[in-house]
Amino acid sequence: MRSPLTGAIYDYELQPQAFPLWFSGTLLKIARVMQTAHGMLTFDAAEYDPKTAKALKAWFGKSSRKAYYVGPLIPQGTENTSSDPRADIIRKFLDEKLALYGKHSVVYVSFGSLFWPTDTNKLWAVLEVLMERNIPFVMSCAAEFASGIPEKIQDKIAQFGHAIVAEWVPQQALLDHPATGWYLSHGGHNSTIESIMAGVPAIVWPISADQPVNAIYLSEDLDVAYELIEVRNGTGLGKLLRNGRVPVGTIVAVKAEMNNVLSSAFGEDGARKRAKLQSLRKILQASWNEEGVARREVEEFLDDL
Repeated sequence: MRSPLTGAIYDYELQPQAFPLWFSGTLLKIARVMQTAHGMLTFDAAEYDPKTAKALKAWFGKSSRKAYYVGPLIPQGTENTSSDPRADIIRKFLDEKLALYGKHSVVYVSFGSLFWPTDTNKLWAVLEVLMERNIPFVMSCAAEFASGIPEKIQDKIAQFGHAIVAEWVPQQALLDHPATGWYLSHGGHNSTIESIMAGVPAIVWPISADQPVNAIYLSEDLDVAYELIEVRNGTGLGKLLRNGRVPVGTIVAVKAEMNNVLSSAFGEDGARKRAKLQSLRKILQASWNEEGVARREVEEFLDDL
């Protein structure tokens, strides 16, 4: 398969994790809607991936329709502050870790509101690596398919003493906090744009939908993230077309890869990726300036109504 976003990949690379079959039907419905809709208004940011935006606009244009890119739509500054009392616990934790470990020391772990790793033993292995390396973390378990944490892992987290696991976290405020250094994410669109706008680079664990191509684009094309490969399962363990790598997929391999990624992330290579992400962030922040892309797209959409 080949697309403007990814280049050439095998079809099974779009499903790195075994996931319920019903979700594939949802993606097909989205494709049908795009075929029949009068146009498209997306909160994606055109300058996140200009090549794909150009290709999609051209595709709609073939049938005399338009696509409008009005993103990013992420509150900035004080507007992103949550009034939920649970947010105070997270903010206090981050303030403490900032004082103890310094800037960019905390890893935020979240797979969004729907997705969750299907082989949870690999998730527990990744958490163990974080604790073994004395890296503080906040993990959100808000996903619909999130499973319970085994008692053994809960005990380890409690003994570690530098982690919070919660069903809800103030994501934007957390990402904007200076203590937050890396975002272990599924790589969904919303999470990706939020992390870019906060200037927090990602360690991507893609599961399904848009996440696999986002992971490739972020880690290889933009070079602002890392992608975890050994966490794959099912058909996702097949060879990667782009580099010929074949995942092993064992717990030992997962822990080894995570250790390597964290060594890079908290070293010179991670600093380089963070700097590149800051450059992209500035471009997207300008989207709503007087002559910015998003502002012009909204004005065009309103004129066309």
